[in-house]
Amino acid sequence: PEARALCEFVLSKKDIQLVLLLGQHDLLVEKHKTVSSDGQSEGGIPAPGILEDDDALLVEIGKRWTKISSQPVKGDTDFAGSFEAWCYAQRGLLTVAVKPWAIPFDDKQSKDEDKAGSQPEKDAPAGDAGVDAGGKAPEEEPSKQSKEAEKPEPSDDAKRLAWIDAHPDELARFLPWAPFQHPELGALEIGGFAPYGLLEPPATRRGELTGEVFELLLALEGMLARVSIIDAKIRELAPGLIEVEAAVVNESFLPLLGAAGRRARTLRGAKIELFLPKDATLLAGNRQQLLFDLEGSGGRREYRWLVQGGSIHAIGVGVSTDHAGSARYLETK
Repeated sequence: PEARALCEFVLSKKDIQLVLLLGQHDLLVEKHKTVSSDGQSEGGIPAPGILEDDDALLVEIGKRWTKISSQPVKGDTDFAGSFEAWCYAQRGLLTVAVKPWAIPFDDKQSKDEDKAGSQPEKDAPAGDAGVDAGGKAPEEEPSKQSKEAEKPEPSDDAKRLAWIDAHPDELARFLPWAPFQHPELGALEIGGFAPYGLLEPPATRRGELTGEVFELLLALEGMLARVSIIDAKIRELAPGLIEVEAAVVNESFLPLLGAAGRRARTLRGAKIELFLPKDATLLAGNRQQLLFDLEGSGGRREYRWLVQGGSIHAIGVGVSTDHAGSARYLETK
């Protein structure tokens, strides 16, 4: 029921342009699978992965997140069966997945405690180094660097446990193993990482993390596609012959539709429309047409019409979208 409710909400809102998800998945820090934007789906099923054109957008958003976040963390990049995958592949919505927090592996406090528990090595006397009692040089001992190289790398769970041990207020994240008599399986032990122990950030950091995510949300809002009309001209070329010119532009960072949106064909493009009075006749150009491919950062499409009859002041040009705003131009001079 919860998954269905999410899908029905997205389907009912035509004005959604981007989806921001907070959880265990990540599209901004960890390297994820990409596929060619020109690739065709097999049997109507999109190939798994982020289309390269959309990935270029996520890379730029990831740079912004790296500057905002005090601790950018990597997350799961296997999106099979997830809400993120459905929003992106089936609905064609650009999806930004962020993992706001994870137990740090290189926490300074944990390292300091490890160092405190180890004894420093003593240097050999200055005059006796390298010679034994018989005057022969001893066999060369393995260097400290080679010993460290042979030392096995701690697992991720071992690093998480080290962080928990170094923070007394976080000990509840791990439950000690305890014997338990199961009615069917018999004797066993229950314990380990507590439910949500690896997910919930410390209480002392929640305010900071909330502020960072909110800053990302504001940054994304400023990137959303917005259509406008510029360089519009309505002029009389000859008695009864009127020329109409206009350009539709998108000055925002994100395109009108991402690569997934153009592939899925589930989102309506921008509708370009010429408004005419009843006594005017369209000679050239389409009175209505759809625009799907409008890049961000200054993407521009130019249009031209020829009209016979009518008044210049009764002719207008408009652009409307479900998710990127609308604009209209009327000659007022």
